Amino acid sequence: MTKLVTNSNLVYVKEYKNNYMYQGYINPSSKLPNGLGRIKYLESDSNIDIYEGNFIDGEGDGYGIIIYKDSNIYKGQIKNSKRNGFGTMYSSNGLFLYDGSWIDDNLNRPMYHKVINNGILNFQGFKFNDQYNGWCVEHNPSNGLIINISYYNNDIPIKGFDIIYDVFLMSNPNRESDIIKTSYLVNRCKENNRKLLPIFIANLIIELSKEDNLIIFLSEKKNIEMLEDISFYYDIKENLDSNDHKFNKKMVKNSSYIICNDYEFIEENIFIEDKNIKVLYLIDEIIIGEYNSEENIFTNAYKYSKSSQEYIYNILIKNINSNIEYSIDNPNLSIFQGGKFIQQFNNWVLNGEGWKKKMAYILQGNFLNGLITDGIESNDNDIIFKGTYREDETYKNGSIYYENGLLKYQGDFYNNKQHGNGSSYYTNNNIEAIEYIGEWYNGCKEGYGTLFTVGGDEIYSGQFIDDQIA
Repeated sequence: MTKLVTNSNLVYVKEYKNNYMYQGYINPSSKLPNGLGRIKYLESDSNIDIYEGNFIDGEGDGYGIIIYKDSNIYKGQIKNSKRNGFGTMYSSNGLFLYDGSWIDDNLNRPMYHKVINNGILNFQGFKFNDQYNGWCVEHNPSNGLIINISYYNNDIPIKGFDIIYDVFLMSNPNRESDIIKTSYLVNRCKENNRKLLPIFIANLIIELSKEDNLIIFLSEKKNIEMLEDISFYYDIKENLDSNDHKFNKKMVKNSSYIICNDYEFIEENIFIEDKNIKVLYLIDEIIIGEYNSEENIFTNAYKYSKSSQEYIYNILIKNINSNIEYSIDNPNLSIFQGGKFIQQFNNWVLNGEGWKKKMAYILQGNFLNGLITDGIESNDNDIIFKGTYREDETYKNGSIYYENGLLKYQGDFYNNKQHGNGSSYYTNNNIEAIEYIGEWYNGCKEGYGTLFTVGGDEIYSGQFIDDQIA
């Protein structure tokens, strides 16, 4: 020990011990540090590497600086060698992390925290007792764009939503506003928030891309309410990986969520009793139905026609005796197809049992790649045709009917006219009776055939031309 200065009954010393080095003032009676000093721990279970500041009876007390073994730095008020009072945490390179009020090394309330690498904001959120607690924002480390917002509880993300950026090559790629299209994956929100959602997300991206604005953003009650409304819950499968706070986050199975972009809704999923009711917003159509993600098909689905602005609506869902019924409540939308759908490129087409409107008629039956193969054509519940169809959805083989529902013709067709072999029928006295059996051409009796009376007696067998006996 080397005595250097004596000041008001305190002695300035330099001490070298087995487990620490100290230089500063001590009380010569107690031999304990008192006044200003600096101590470096050489061997200790403490997480403190260096303390520099004021001492009282051997304990840090007053204002001081603590450098921890993880290289983080604390500057602020200290009592009993612990953070007590107001203080600020910095990273090893001196960048601000968070500040706040402390009690015995623990934060008295959640404090704002941020991570900056190479001048780019990577992460911001709130910490409580060195664990993430509250709303946190994850940024793309290369450009600082927001990619995820999550609510944390003791370092674990509980709920949140994702923001995705699609980059398009433009003539001037330096104009970032021209090359970035934003979409987002959020929870299915309340109906009164749906119209506000695109505006809210756009404002959120602008505000939270700025450092320290998370505190201001969350100071508004309406923003917190919207965050709560649009966040879906996570199903955490793994612990923290090697990249700090990143988890393998997956949505809880029985949740609902929307995929949107800056302009409209893209997709909506509602999970009810292990059924996924999916809604897809196509260019001029909306499709809603039970979706099988493994086979990528819709079953028991409907297609609605819409204009570009008709995408805000209510989905009506009823659970009747465990049967899920759903529809879209919007008088401007009209159903024009229903059944089982498969995807063809960017379109969804009927494949299997289904129905669709065609002109003033309804086609109902079996479909292949969007075209009916066999079924019934009707108008105002009156059957017009029943049978098989060609690839252009014209009649191939089957039956057509009179307005009273009785059979008019049964046989082959071409261009929706009798063509090939077939039979025509009388309708007298509402009794189906064969009029003619034979060959047809372009809607007329032509070729070999036989005429009958209403009573079934043969009138003539032979050649016909243009509906007349040759």
